[in-house]
Amino acid sequence: MNSSNSFQQAKNHLKKLKQIQLDQHQSAEHDMAICQKRRDEFIGLLQS
Repeated sequence: MNSSNSFQQAKNHLKKLKQIQLDQHQSAEHDMAICQKRRDEFIGLLQS
């Protein structure tokens, strides 16, 4: 096992973790947008 190989594996692993974090962040933003939309619809119903 040479050190450059394990370094490459560590880099790939880090890249994967970052991608997962990014995906989670985007889905969280998506959920927030849906909640916002539902809230606006609900307020619209209350005011009508």
